[in-house]
Amino acid sequence: MKSLIPLTLINRRLNYNNICISLTTMNRIEPYKLRLFPFIEWRATIVNIARSDAEKAFNKTRSASHWIPFWVGLMDGDGSIQVNHWRAKYLQYRIVIKLKNTPANEQMLQFLSNILKAGRVRIDAKQGFVIWVEDNKRNIQKCITIFEQYPPLTSRLQCQLLFIQYCFKSVEQNNTQLFDINVYFEERRQKYAKQSDIIFTMAPQKLLALSYFNSWLSGFIEAEGCFCVKNKNNSLVKNSYSFSISQKGDSYLLYAIRHFLGASNKVRVVKNDLFLIEIYSKIVLQFLEKHFIEYPLLGEKKILCKYFLRRFLKINKIFSIAF
Repeated sequence: MKSLIPLTLINRRLNYNNICISLTTMNRIEPYKLRLFPFIEWRATIVNIARSDAEKAFNKTRSASHWIPFWVGLMDGDGSIQVNHWRAKYLQYRIVIKLKNTPANEQMLQFLSNILKAGRVRIDAKQGFVIWVEDNKRNIQKCITIFEQYPPLTSRLQCQLLFIQYCFKSVEQNNTQLFDINVYFEERRQKYAKQSDIIFTMAPQKLLALSYFNSWLSGFIEAEGCFCVKNKNNSLVKNSYSFSISQKGDSYLLYAIRHFLGASNKVRVVKNDLFLIEIYSKIVLQFLEKHFIEYPLLGEKKILCKYFLRRFLKINKIFSIAF
């Protein structure tokens, strides 16, 4: 008696323990009978045994080549590079990422800490944050090397990076940890003086040409992206699904993201220099789904995105191998 193989029919493909079996009516190979449901038999031919497309993509992007620029994008969204002083005598350096305290965000920061071999994760339960912080000078210099390989794209973080590089260089030239505190205060006041010049030079097409933009974007969305389901009259069918992202000052980032996604929505000025783009297009949301398969999210935003896309794809009857 032939053993039965429990399989699940998915968009004319059968998946079982990462084995892909395509249904076909071609008679090139002797077909096997597979009993899928009681009283129903399908004739299928095993034409390929491989991991699913989603899992292959995930394995591909588990390497540092994705997660390091992902971390840079996360830094651009919710990170900061700090240079403080101790009693006006010594400089203290810190790189910080502060996120909402959730198990998923904590696990993400622990994972990135292992990838980077830098930083430690602590929880501020009173304020409701989970924080990744690095204050060891040697490890901070390693992080600066990463920023030199994958430059941050927000003008804010670029200015902070220039300031800490200046401080490191000045201390090294003096060959001491001491630093002229008056010079420090003056340079700190001028830290963002070149921000408008940076914004002027950051053309959207220049960003899209970067080899690490895809991974950076996933990290930036992890920090700044918003997936929204607006309910109309308590009807699932009448729900509207949107993806939005905002940024203070750096409108060029939103224009680059809009062009990358192939969206036609306007980049709106919400308040003063706060820019926002909100996208409802089904085609663009499907594009995002494919993007996250190859360049995945990792923390709390991954959970929210998965819930959002599952509902969106289900209501629009769109097949997905990952969601």
